[in-house]
Amino acid sequence: MKPLIKKFRTVDEAVNSYFNNEEDLKRKLRSERITSGNWYSSMMGLCKRAHYFSRQNLPMDMKEDRNNFVTELGNMTHEYISKACYHSGILICSEKTIIDPDTNLKGRFDNLVQLTRGIAMVDIKSQRPEAFFKRTKDKDKVKHHQKVQLASYDYLANKYLPYVYPELVNKKTGKVVDYCIIYYVDRGGGCRDEIPLRFSDSFIKKYVLDELDTLNSYYDRKVIPPSEAWGTWQCKYCGYKKRCTELRIKYKENMKAKDLKSKANNNKKQKNELTNIRNTRQRQTKLF
Repeated sequence: MKPLIKKFRTVDEAVNSYFNNEEDLKRKLRSERITSGNWYSSMMGLCKRAHYFSRQNLPMDMKEDRNNFVTELGNMTHEYISKACYHSGILICSEKTIIDPDTNLKGRFDNLVQLTRGIAMVDIKSQRPEAFFKRTKDKDKVKHHQKVQLASYDYLANKYLPYVYPELVNKKTGKVVDYCIIYYVDRGGGCRDEIPLRFSDSFIKKYVLDELDTLNSYYDRKVIPPSEAWGTWQCKYCGYKKRCTELRIKYKENMKAKDLKSKANNNKKQKNELTNIRNTRQRQTKLF
């Protein structure tokens, strides 16, 4: 048995200590690694500024203990579903990372499974009970950015998996992935919602490849993208909110300074014009 450590008054103190130590270790590893120089499928369709900071491997704001716990619950959900798929005999592979050097896109999809309707790419989304049931009542059951993320996995998989699993290629389409699935899981009550999706080439071109072109353009020019998500739920949970807020304050100060300078220049110009008019009138008076 592992030696006991008698320094915690409650179970929750011990749990928080564990998560904080894990987060400190992850933060240290992130700070020591060289930036991958890639965009991430998990951030596609979201704020371009946050995605830009992520590619630069900039340090993120400290998370609350609650957020660390929620992240771990999500990881446990993913592991359980992957385990269930494996023991049910449908799992082809899981947690596979693919990098596309043409677009600098990096993605790690959850599961690739064989079902009766074909091979499906599965993206698992664990949600709070209130978010899960609110989503089921929405007209569009899947948020746009989640579609874009899954479409980016689809793009990566069908571009590179035919070389990894040539025996799985669909002879009619030339692809490995026949369709995609978003698998929502209610963390509170265990309810599930499975939604199949198919993405056209035009959807992938417009929402994945065009967005990557835009992101690469910002990155190559070393221009920070605008904060598109300011004031939304993305901003609330963003790990770069502090940095972004500082940039916004600095931008407003610069704009205010430019405005004051512009007004001062206009006043000076008007003053000079009045002086010129006055001088002209005085010269005309002297002539007569």
